[in-house]
Amino acid sequence: MSATFRFIDLCTNAFAPLLTGQLMTYVSSMYGAVFIGSWNICAFFIEYWLIGMVYRMNPALHSKDSTIYELEVIQNEELMKSSTGHLGKETSSQEKQLKENESSVESVPIADQNQNKSSLKSVKSPESKKQHSSFVGKLFFSFIALYRGWRHYIQYKVAVAGVALAFLYFTVLGFDNITIGYAYSQGMTESILGIINAISACFGIIASVAYPFLRKRVGLVNTGLIGLTCQISCLALCVVSLWLPGGTFGPASDVQMSHVNVSCTTQLYINTTLPANETFCFDSIADKGFAGMSTSLIVLFSGILGARFGVWTADLVITQLFLESVDESERGLVNGFQSSLNKLMDMLKFVMVMFISDPAMFGYPAIVSYCFICSAWLLYAVYKKRTTGSILCKGCL
Repeated sequence: MSATFRFIDLCTNAFAPLLTGQLMTYVSSMYGAVFIGSWNICAFFIEYWLIGMVYRMNPALHSKDSTIYELEVIQNEELMKSSTGHLGKETSSQEKQLKENESSVESVPIADQNQNKSSLKSVKSPESKKQHSSFVGKLFFSFIALYRGWRHYIQYKVAVAGVALAFLYFTVLGFDNITIGYAYSQGMTESILGIINAISACFGIIASVAYPFLRKRVGLVNTGLIGLTCQISCLALCVVSLWLPGGTFGPASDVQMSHVNVSCTTQLYINTTLPANETFCFDSIADKGFAGMSTSLIVLFSGILGARFGVWTADLVITQLFLESVDESERGLVNGFQSSLNKLMDMLKFVMVMFISDPAMFGYPAIVSYCFICSAWLLYAVYKKRTTGSILCKGCL
């Protein structure tokens, strides 16, 4: 089921940037923005209708404090209503018993009920006072909640794999805003970026299709190790690209030529009324397409594309490990902390880029990102060692 949902998600990720990129490049950015805004408005009503359908199809969602037992009671009552009169008599007897219980509760003196309510308030009041007593408490309450969630989260063995998943978010070697911004600085257009982004989603689709077969062939834990190994192997190309022509640590002449092309690109896009001799210097990707890409960019995006297979495979595996390892009653708490941990690493990545914001220095955050990816592989290897007793993938051959 997780692989199916991921397949649907990646199909939209493949189609959306491909179409929008062509509109923004060959029509105008305004039409691309209008298309995105119109689609979001239409999708809002469709999503709202689908969520309402899910709500109506699951009676357990109708109650805030519903449990498995209450769900079974609801299902049994529905069966009783559609069955014979004998079951109807049993239902009426059960209703009588419920009414007797309610009457016995109502027969409790009002003073005792008020005392119980006051006792409940006294139990809840210290926590609420701690949370809302001062501005400092409000400011640091999220960190306190994060610490409490960590103590509960770390009790599970799968937490090590979860930390490895969080480390994958600390990277600029992916199709996020940072990588796209770096690609723009090198003269790439929306059309080319849309095509590359669609190809990356196709690699993710391949991962979602191959995941059930890999899991059946080598096991769930081994599949995660295969995915992470594929990721660090492909991202090694990204590190190598930094020393190729056009990269951060490449020959100085190529880097300078890249910046000249970038300035000409900006000049061409911002002021199209300039004379032809002032924009003739532009001779990069916008004119030549993929042929205008430097060697560094080609190798960089080749590594990122290949790593998409490993990223989505590892994500599916670790998500499944949490579903199988965490108790159903605690999945919300544990998954919520895992999501917070992922967002925290993502935020730290942006903090790093704030201090290294020059596109010419892109190689430094790229190296740091690769170190985090390798650390994620080591953490998952530790989890695999604790779970299966061996780091090697014995059933993979």
